[in-house]
Amino acid sequence: HKVVALNRLARRQHAPPRFLKLVRSGNSFSGYQSADSVTWTQVGTTETISMTGTVYVGLVSCSI
Repeated sequence: HKVVALNRLARRQHAPPRFLKLVRSGNSFSGYQSADSVTWTQVGTTETISMTGTVYVGLVSCSI
């Protein structure tokens, strides 16, 4: 649910194209957006979610 919210927030605030990345540090997750994939700006706040050591994530993308 957090990733969907991150995507919606980035889409509302910035014109495409945008790069999105999700960073995990232990149980802390932060979302970032960038226009050029070099300079990154954090979107929202860092969230703490308890998880095991290995987590598999899928990504869906579309163009309108």
